Amino acid sequence: MTGAGIQGDFSNKGKIQVKPPTQRQIKLLLNMPDLSCAEGIRDRAVLELIYATGMRASEILSIKIHEITPQKFLRVWGKCRKERLVVYGEHAQYWLEQYIAVRKEILLDGGHHVFATEKLFVSSGVHADYRYYQLRRMVKRYSQRCGLNLTPHTMRHAFATHMYEAGASLQFIQKLLGHSHLQTSTIYISNNTKNLKKILVNHHPRGEIYKSRTRFKHESIGNKFTT
Repeated sequence: MTGAGIQGDFSNKGKIQVKPPTQRQIKLLLNMPDLSCAEGIRDRAVLELIYATGMRASEILSIKIHEITPQKFLRVWGKCRKERLVVYGEHAQYWLEQYIAVRKEILLDGGHHVFATEKLFVSSGVHADYRYYQLRRMVKRYSQRCGLNLTPHTMRHAFATHMYEAGASLQFIQKLLGHSHLQTSTIYISNNTKNLKKILVNHHPRGEIYKSRTRFKHESIGNKFTT
């Protein structure tokens, strides 16, 4: 399935803004899968990886098992086959390791050969590869248990928003998301008015609690300057 098909609910038509889940809500979501079964461990690994990287659903489903390494980074090809580097942290790495250890159980439960597919995420259903409709259904099922109605794409929004809340620059978020234009990235965080107001009152000269400060301080040392 193409990226355009995957992101159908978030097409440019109307540019509907969707409020992303809070950090607390994401934490609840991540703890929803039943870890007593292999498929629950897979679901946890998928959710952790989406939230850790902000990858598109198509990118997640395209990962091959041999691409997972101890270095905790992936080279992915997004829209228009544009390559970028994706990094992730310890939590995602831990759950990927737990999942890989039980991956063959899922394949065998579905009557598939353990080498039926080279894709990282697999299914016990008709197809060995984990499909988009299964991913979307899984995210919706767990999110509804939390009183939410999320898709893989709204989790991508959550990644961007929470990175922005933590102080990451829009340019940095743009690189992580694989957007060609900065304006596209701003759509992902533009509904975060609380944080935008906080930045305004702190850093705009007309802000309520603004304090004058010099960002770049230059001291002359001969012909050299320090910043």
